[in-house]
Amino acid sequence: MRLSVAPPAPRAGLGPIGRRPIAAVATLVALLALGSPPPLHAQPAPASPPTLSLAVADSGFAGRYYEPTSVAGPAVLVLNGSNGGYPSSRLGRSLADSGHAALLLAYFGGPDAPIAGLPTRLQDIPLEYFDRAIDWLHARTRQPVVLVGESRGAELALLLASRRADVAGVVAFAPSAAVWQAPRFSAADPVGAAWTVGGRPLPSLRDATDPGLTSVERFARTLERGAGAAAIAVERIRGRVLLVAGDGDRIWPAGAMADSLAARSRRHGGPAVQVLHYPDAGHLLMGPGPGRERFVAGSYVVEFGGTAAGNRAARDDAWARTVAFLRGAPAAR
Repeated sequence: MRLSVAPPAPRAGLGPIGRRPIAAVATLVALLALGSPPPLHAQPAPASPPTLSLAVADSGFAGRYYEPTSVAGPAVLVLNGSNGGYPSSRLGRSLADSGHAALLLAYFGGPDAPIAGLPTRLQDIPLEYFDRAIDWLHARTRQPVVLVGESRGAELALLLASRRADVAGVVAFAPSAAVWQAPRFSAADPVGAAWTVGGRPLPSLRDATDPGLTSVERFARTLERGAGAAAIAVERIRGRVLLVAGDGDRIWPAGAMADSLAARSRRHGGPAVQVLHYPDAGHLLMGPGPGRERFVAGSYVVEFGGTAAGNRAARDDAWARTVAFLRGAPAAR
C-alpha cells in the first residue's frame, strides 16, 4: 500500500539490518518498540490514554496526541524507526508532563497489527504525509515544532527538518548521516526507496552485501564509498540539533554518523549540532528506563549493543537532556 498525499477522504513497521528469516523478523520488529513491548508487533491500547486519537481517514495521518496541562515550550512530533506503529505512550505522557504537547505519529503498520490507511512496510512513504502532521500540530498548539526520532525515525526527522525552515529543532537518537533504501527482511521484499517527494523516490543508499560483514560494517562500508545525493543536508536545518549515539551500537555506526553530521554542519555554516556519546550504550536509546541489548528467538540473535547498565544510564541521561534541550538549555555534556 502507498500512502496517498491527496486530501483524506473517509474509507471502509529497524534501521535496515539486512535479510532476516521472516518469522524471527516479525517478532524482532515488535521488540524494537520502547520498553517491554508485546509479542508479534501487537499495538494494544496505550497504557497512558492520549488526549486525542487521530485516524488517516479523518485527519490525513495516524497519531496519538498528548496535551500538557500547562505549556513549557515547543510541541514535539515523535517518530519510531522501522519497528513501525505508534511510538510508546510513555514518551507522550513524559513530554506532556514536562509541558510539551506531543504527537506520536505512525507512518506504517505491520502485518500483525495493520493501521487503517497506512502501508505495512517502510517503503515509498511520502514526506507530504509528515508535512500534514507537522502543520496540524502547529495549528493545534500555536507552538514551534521539534522533531524527535530514533534510528530510521532519526533519519526521517533530520531529513524533514532539512526541507522545512519552520522546524524548530531535532533530537535524533541513533542518527543517520544519509538516506537509506527501504529495509528488506526477506528475499521476497522488493528493493525500493523508503521516502518519496511528489511521488518520486529520494536518492538513497543500500547497505553493503559483502559476505562476512557485521551489520555495522555493512553500513560503514557503504558510507566509505560516499553518500552522494543521499547525504542528509544537515546544514539546511534552521533549528537546533541534538544527536544521541551509543558508541556500542551494533546495528549501524551511529556515533560515527553523528560526528559526520556535526562536521558537515560546521563545514557548510549550518546550525550548531550537539552530540551526546554514550560509550556503553547501543542502538535503542529513545526514552527513559531500561533498554534492550539483544533479541533472541531460538538460535537467531540480533545484537543491538551496549550493556544493561550502560543502556539504562544512557537512556535516562539522554532523555533528561532532551527535555532540557526542548526548553532551550544546553544539552551537551
